[in-house]
Amino acid sequence: MTNMMIRAAMVAAAATLATACASTPQYPTGREAVGGPQAPQPGSPPRSVDARSDPLPRGMPSTPVESAPLPSAAPSAGSAAVETSSLPPVSAPDPYPAPQPRYEAPPEPVMIPVTKTITLTPGKVVDVDGRPATYTVKDGQGLDAVARAMGSTRAELAKINDLKEPYRLRPGQVLKGPASRAKAYVVASGDTLIAIGRRFGVTVAALAEENDITSTSSIRVGQKIKLPSGFKDAGPQTRTITVMEPAPVQPTQRPQPVTPPPAPRPQPAPPPAVTPQPATPAPSPAPRPVSPRPAPPATPPATPPATPAPARPVATPPPAVRPPVATPAPAPSRPTTTAPLLPDDRPPTLTDADITALGRGRFEWPVRGEVISDFGPKGGGRRNDGLDIAAPAGTPVRAAAGGKVVYSGGDVPGFGVTVLIQHEDGWVTVYGNLQSASVRMQQVVRAGEQIGAVGSSGGAPRPQLHFEVRYSPSPMFKAKAIDPALVLPR
Repeated sequence: MTNMMIRAAMVAAAATLATACASTPQYPTGREAVGGPQAPQPGSPPRSVDARSDPLPRGMPSTPVESAPLPSAAPSAGSAAVETSSLPPVSAPDPYPAPQPRYEAPPEPVMIPVTKTITLTPGKVVDVDGRPATYTVKDGQGLDAVARAMGSTRAELAKINDLKEPYRLRPGQVLKGPASRAKAYVVASGDTLIAIGRRFGVTVAALAEENDITSTSSIRVGQKIKLPSGFKDAGPQTRTITVMEPAPVQPTQRPQPVTPPPAPRPQPAPPPAVTPQPATPAPSPAPRPVSPRPAPPATPPATPPATPAPARPVATPPPAVRPPVATPAPAPSRPTTTAPLLPDDRPPTLTDADITALGRGRFEWPVRGEVISDFGPKGGGRRNDGLDIAAPAGTPVRAAAGGKVVYSGGDVPGFGVTVLIQHEDGWVTVYGNLQSASVRMQQVVRAGEQIGAVGSSGGAPRPQLHFEVRYSPSPMFKAKAIDPALVLPR
């Protein structure tokens, strides 16, 4: 009896323990502890969640929220095949742009002497009012007698001389008559008083006196120069001069730059082929029991049974092969040998120190005086390519160095009477605004020899010498104006 009671107590205790274990909350472990309750696995019974063992965070609704199932990364058994498509290739900048043509500056022209025939004093002659006639009153003459002598009237003479009635005159009094008609020359471009005097056969002093100017005064285009009495018009004159002009450029066959062909652009690699996985057939339902039917009578088949066709192998596409990246061919290197100078090559660039070293001790001052305009830009788009040296008119101008006269003449626009001397080693000196030149072309002169006189020809505002120094390292280059102060003695 006692054993049976002990056994019954042990069974009751075991039942109580089982009931307590079934009602004890299960604490989450693993993934449940981090991300919440796990989704039920296929084939497992639904799991009930006790609100006491899974409390909601503060602020969250207490109503259940339906969440959409997350897409799986790979197809699972029993699901259909996943279709994929490749994204369009991203356009990238071309790593091999087309070469741009190289810009080449135009060459400087080569200056050569050219002989031309020009027309001097081409202006025309017009009528102008001349100087009024004068008459000296003699003893016993009245205004009427003077008017008859001058071919005028008493009223005209009284008006011109501002006389009042009774028009009393005294002996020796000078009266002005009406203005006479005269001739005047209209100044053209490049004209000088010397050239005008040569055309009309008069002196420069007579022209200056007739126009109330000095013999060194500058004249301007369109100005009317009155001609003195007794002039004789010889008409425009022609003269042959030599000027410096750009030489005609001969076409040269220069090698054309070789442009390498554009490198082939790398094509984007095709996306890797995706082999669809065969879908796993869903489990078919259990076959329904079929009642057996009576077998038909055995008859020979009319046709032999068809042999089942072999299964076609599934062709697997070959793996994509990336095309090799083409390496552009290296550009042809320029030859390192020194090529001969061509007419369109640029002259070497020289600094002021180089020019000073090359011209040291070569030149002397052509005339002594005040430098009223130095070398360089002067504003308003104007530039002085030399020095303007003030000196009295007629002051001798001497050669700055020995050489050969390559030009001597007048009527050069802006320079007037000009002399050009060519020296050794590519040096040239220019002497402008002269009153006269005392040398001829192709004449060899020595340093310090007089070549002309200071003047104001070419429109100079005052008597002066315009002096330039030019240098070229080779006859094929144009002589470039440099600052004379770099080569003249201090």
